[in-house]
Amino acid sequence: FVGTWSGLARSTLAVVAFTPPSSWTTETTEATLPFRLTGTVVALTAGTARLTMRIELLPTGVMALLAPVIRVLMQRTA
Repeated sequence: FVGTWSGLARSTLAVVAFTPPSSWTTETTEATLPFRLTGTVVALTAGTARLTMRIELLPTGVMALLAPVIRVLMQRTA
């Protein structure tokens, strides 16, 4: 699927792991800054759940040198 994420350009992602209903992992197949996105859902009390999203940057080339700065910027917008 195709998505646009805060602070990043448009990216094409593929689902690489899916364990319904508790977790999934996607990885970019086309992106300026490659990343892996993992989501988990944990049931809490009746009718409630906790959703956790983790973005792991997978920079290459010049972007690898800029990764520390990009991580800080992304943490501020999360």
